[in-house]
Amino acid sequence: DGTVEAVFETGHALSMTTAEGAEILLHIGMDTIKLGGKFFYPHVENGQNVKQGDLLISFDLNEISAAGYPVTTPMVVCNSDEYTEISVLTDGTVKVGEDILHVQS
Repeated sequence: DGTVEAVFETGHALSMTTAEGAEILLHIGMDTIKLGGKFFYPHVENGQNVKQGDLLISFDLNEISAAGYPVTTPMVVCNSDEYTEISVLTDGTVKVGEDILHVQS
């Protein structure tokens, strides 16, 4: 749960702050800003409160990949120095509502 801070104009990334204060950057693919928004469809806007399981951005992985871009999607805790532990709970394909990170103050 948290607040969407910024949806990048091209729809390929967003930043949010969780209810616990973790600042998250989600970036779909590598160098995908070069697609200029093609294949990305944001479903949230700046300042919007979201809950776990809400749809943030939909995108066409097949088209992104076919255009020559890796589809690895990093999720970065930008204020990681404020936490004693950050644990990755899963990787690979993630299901809706599945916990993927644990941050401990």
